Amino acid sequence: MNEETKKLMKQSLPYRVLYDDLPSKDHETEVLQQFLSRLQIRYRNIEKRECPDFFIHCEDTSAKIVIGCEITDYYWDGKAGSTEAQFLHQWKALAKSLRHGLDERGGKERFIYGAVHFRHPTWDVLKRIDCDQLIQEIIGLVARQPIFARLTIDNFTASEPNLQQHVDHIYLKDTDGEEGVLWWPAHLQSGEIRSCEERLEEIIHSKNQKALNYDWSDSDEQWLLIYAGAKSLADTVISVKDGFEDDIKTSGFTRIYLWDKFMESISEIYPNKIGIWSATTKNLYRRNYPPAVRRFVV
Repeated sequence: MNEETKKLMKQSLPYRVLYDDLPSKDHETEVLQQFLSRLQIRYRNIEKRECPDFFIHCEDTSAKIVIGCEITDYYWDGKAGSTEAQFLHQWKALAKSLRHGLDERGGKERFIYGAVHFRHPTWDVLKRIDCDQLIQEIIGLVARQPIFARLTIDNFTASEPNLQQHVDHIYLKDTDGEEGVLWWPAHLQSGEIRSCEERLEEIIHSKNQKALNYDWSDSDEQWLLIYAGAKSLADTVISVKDGFEDDIKTSGFTRIYLWDKFMESISEIYPNKIGIWSATTKNLYRRNYPPAVRRFVV
């Protein structure tokens, strides 16, 4: 496996969310920087603030503008306290402990990646399991397997009660020398992609109420950026229905942007519903930028 393949493997959707341990403000800063990079907006500096999160200072020899920007993550069932977010936090801890246990054994175990397919794949599944014991069962399971490239195991023994009761099967893969790959819970990237409009309206309404009390002084534009980071398929926003912008009532923001990481697309969803950038079509629609910003697009 060459270095570029390894890099792409860790940056792909299933792995990316497991390696994202940035504190909240650092996460928001990274999202904003990547957002501006994709839109090719030149800026002098980003000023970290609270309420709103940032001021973006754009300036050239003849003009300058200040964009106030609030950033929020899109979760289908809420934000930091959602059952999905709690599961992801618990799984990261389990996956890191499992990785450490496999690495300690040395040998082939260091290079084995696995995807766990639970019998009842819900967000509270780990609350019903002795996670420390599950880790030991998986380590023992991997250690006694012969050399393989790919392998699916579903015949667990009585000495593996957590696996027998809670796991349907485990998919194992030799990563060909790549160390440190965290294991994956299969149901985090399965299931239906749900309609997003109701959840978006809740997010926008909540942020709009707060934005009325923000200090927007000296800002020319007031933006809300909703980041759908695709931590599971439920947290993707493939499309927003036509006319959605007509249902949005806001006086807190001049523009609302939606970045869907799964589809790698950025759209304005208020006051107009228009595409801005798409990795799929490789299009950047400069004519859809706010007039005051267009001069700062590369």
